[in-house]
Amino acid sequence: MSSILRRLSGSRTIEDVTAIAPERRRNIRLTTVFQVAKIIVAGREELCILRDISPNGLKAEIYCRVALEETVTVEFRTGHAVSGRVVWTNEPFVGVTFAEEVSVVGILSHSSFDERVGRIRPPRLASDLPGRLRATDQDHDIRLLDISQAGAKIEIDLPFRPVVPCDMWLPALDRKRVLVRWTRGGTAGVMFADPIAFREFASWRRALAARDSGSRPTPA
Repeated sequence: MSSILRRLSGSRTIEDVTAIAPERRRNIRLTTVFQVAKIIVAGREELCILRDISPNGLKAEIYCRVALEETVTVEFRTGHAVSGRVVWTNEPFVGVTFAEEVSVVGILSHSSFDERVGRIRPPRLASDLPGRLRATDQDHDIRLLDISQAGAKIEIDLPFRPVVPCDMWLPALDRKRVLVRWTRGGTAGVMFADPIAFREFASWRRALAARDSGSRPTPA
């Protein structure tokens, strides 16, 4: 504490310095991470890259627009979700202050697993998009229900065997080779043969947003 007081004192009073020191200690407890998370803005779900986090806030790389003081929710791969408000932006980065202090270890260390495949499940975005699936040289209409970088859930009327290789097309996204992992009623789960890189995923989401708004997509 004495070294902090000497460095910070200058023209400040001792009362000023002792008030600053605890705040400084709190803010330096920063955990640097580089993982994909989900950010929810005005009810819209998008992916982001979590860059660093402290008990009081985080820095993330995003590809969607947010406004200062806007309320957002960040959902981690562990299944934990934290709400806060945007306190600064510097495209493509954003700073969020949490509504209340969190346990960084608690929200990062306990992973939720996909019971079907027994591994950490990447964040998924709820969707409602038309698409097309080609199986055994026949094209079929599908509806995209949710999607992640690793796979998707689709609505389809036709029965499929698990692990059947197919080609899938979605609006503004190039053809993707997929494997059908499970079927249930009129839905199926597909896994991408090659997971979608975050940059490609972000470009696709920008293109969708631009299409819906009638504008050109913003550059990455």
